[in-house]
Amino acid sequence: MLNGLDLTLERGRTTALVGISGAGKSTIVKLLLGLLKPQSGRVLVDGVDLATVDLGSYYTEVAYIPQEPPVFDGTIRENLAFDADLPDPTLTDAVAGAGLGQLIERLPDGLDTVVGERGTKLSGGERQRLAYARLLIQQPRIVVMDEPPASLDSLTEAAVTETLTGFLAGRTVIVIAHRIQTVRTADRIVVLDDGRMVQDGDFDALVTAPGVFRDMWMEQTGGNREHGRHDEQQA
Repeated sequence: MLNGLDLTLERGRTTALVGISGAGKSTIVKLLLGLLKPQSGRVLVDGVDLATVDLGSYYTEVAYIPQEPPVFDGTIRENLAFDADLPDPTLTDAVAGAGLGQLIERLPDGLDTVVGERGTKLSGGERQRLAYARLLIQQPRIVVMDEPPASLDSLTEAAVTETLTGFLAGRTVIVIAHRIQTVRTADRIVVLDDGRMVQDGDFDALVTAPGVFRDMWMEQTGGNREHGRHDEQQA
């Protein structure tokens, strides 16, 4: 439950929501997606009360990528295009950008390969990359991501992150962060505790200030502020 939260997310910037389990991150996302209605107060998108908006129209502008992206029992093509009639070059460009190009080339049926119920024929990382390919096709204005990219090996993560960084530039991005390392480049980090916003700033400011954020960083990295920089340079 949120408690007196007044939060404005700037258009075209990446905002990370950080906090321990139960801090309120998921509640904010559900409110933004229209899955929850506020018991008090309002959720405004471009100044319009979300309660008055047709959600079907809204969802054409919003993309949500959970930690376990949904995959249905169909082909890769169907999981990407759904009911839309999209040309192969659009689909192949998207899978290549999401790091799935080599996989598609190896599969005998390519884009028409059946992935099985819940995508059981794909690994966790491949299912996540499929969700990123959908993102590249949809071209949403608002993107909500739950811990990206959580299921990728380090080399794939670096390549996909590079593509996503370019794609997401100028879009409004909200990231739920469990691993603080994944959001060190966010424009803004909002730290939540017990439904309240307790810290707000960028990585460099928060990691040096006493508080919840630095405590989480110390716990996850042993207090090494340079943690992860070597890998980033190698990538």
